[in-house]
Amino acid sequence: MKKMMILMFGIILLASGCKKEEAKPQVLKGMAIKKITVQGFPSLDNGVNWDVFGANPDIFVQYDKSNTEVYATSYYADATNNNEYSWTDFVYLDDLDNQYSVSLYDYDDVLPHDLMGRVYFYILDQPTSATTLNFDDGPFRFSMEVEFYY
Repeated sequence: MKKMMILMFGIILLASGCKKEEAKPQVLKGMAIKKITVQGFPSLDNGVNWDVFGANPDIFVQYDKSNTEVYATSYYADATNNNEYSWTDFVYLDDLDNQYSVSLYDYDDVLPHDLMGRVYFYILDQPTSATTLNFDDGPFRFSMEVEFYY
């Protein structure tokens, strides 16, 4: 019995000397936009149609970092503001210190594209446990399906 107690004491002593590996804190590396859905936009451009030869705009989304284009989607022709429009282009944003923007434009062949709405954000300001982010800037409304990378 005495030998058993000494053995148990030795095992406890050895086990108490073992160090548990501490969990390393996760460091955010970036955010991927897997899908963006535009849910609303201004139906008119200061009281007139967006397009000269058509009533409805040809919409596309552009992602910018510090006012420099990162990516632009294809466009939907003759979009109406009572429908939703989605793009599933994978866009990875990895600069945590700079401001990003999502802009909605009316595509024009000859003239410069018309800005229809813009939202600015920082990746670090977003809830990293979220899988969907919603933005509402007046008539320009959209949601993004996202994934955060560590």
